[in-house]
Amino acid sequence: MEKRPAGRVLYSSRFLCVGACCPDSPGRRGIRVSDLRRDFTYGQFDQFSAFFDPFRDQRNAVISA
Repeated sequence: MEKRPAGRVLYSSRFLCVGACCPDSPGRRGIRVSDLRRDFTYGQFDQFSAFFDPFRDQRNAVISA
């Protein structure tokens, strides 16, 4: 049985917490990252990212990758 990734967002009046559980297969078919330069191609590798729009203008964002 293959496990699927799951994410959670928790918040209070002071904090925002974002987390994920991303199961992986062992060995060479596992997590793939071949490049971590600033502007690498995102769509080709395993990743988890969180995007926030703190100004609520749909133009500016804070990204945690």
